[in-house]
Amino acid sequence: MIDFIRTYHKNKSQFELKILNDESFAGLKKTINLRTKEESYPMTCSKDGFSIEIDEYRLYINCFIKAIINKTSISKLKSHSNLSFSKLKNVLEYLNENIVELRKLKLSGLHVGFTIPTELKGQEIIKMNILMHKFNYYNHNKTSNKSKEIKEFTYYNFKILFEADKKGNNQYFLKVLLKINKSVELKKIGINDITDLLSNVKIKNLFDLLIKKIDELAIIDEYLDFGGKDYEMLNEYLTSTYWKDLAKRKSRQTQLRHKRKFKQIIEKYNLNTQKTDLKRRLNKVFDEFISN
Repeated sequence: MIDFIRTYHKNKSQFELKILNDESFAGLKKTINLRTKEESYPMTCSKDGFSIEIDEYRLYINCFIKAIINKTSISKLKSHSNLSFSKLKNVLEYLNENIVELRKLKLSGLHVGFTIPTELKGQEIIKMNILMHKFNYYNHNKTSNKSKEIKEFTYYNFKILFEADKKGNNQYFLKVLLKINKSVELKKIGINDITDLLSNVKIKNLFDLLIKKIDELAIIDEYLDFGGKDYEMLNEYLTSTYWKDLAKRKSRQTQLRHKRKFKQIIEKYNLNTQKTDLKRRLNKVFDEFISN
């Protein structure tokens, strides 16, 4: 469920000495001024999937969860495998025992999500069905990637991302990811530090936040010409500039009326089966995560 964790400690001095004296921290690097021979920050290194950075003031640890499991555990996770709660706890215990005590660390961000099997090709769902978040259009393939289909909805504090392989076998998968970049988003749901990730209740709060973001998305089934005014309005509502132009030209009351009409059309013609199925599958893999 949690792919990545970024954490920090405000007082880095004791950890810096530990890293300098412990050869198990690989690839230790620091900037050197070639003229004066003076060293400067940041200092970077890695250990067992943990990426560590030290600046003048703080220690930062980036935890790439799958990489850590694959380096420290006998049982390996495949690309489409989802984490279990027990494996997440094992990673945090390893961090606590081998790098720094959890109680001394603060959270600055994390990625939460799942890879789910789908009946349709994941890339087709991304291209054709996942359209808007809160009536804002996506950043489609913002980062060029020949092997993956990607759709992003980017904000200052978080990013919603969907990803699928463009090439694959007969099994179809879709990765759904919420990237939380600021701790303020986590504090809203009662997650204040890394030890909160050991709590079933706090983990459920995190999953509920993911589902809330999915609820806010316009995920619409492909549809044929059902004729009439509703069909014309739906096509207009789904143009990439419609809602921005409406916000510039019309009052808030008019905007709300059109948003209600948009949702009424979706419900009237039952165009939300993909969204319902997506949420059902996410709930299923979460149940598997929390019980293992």
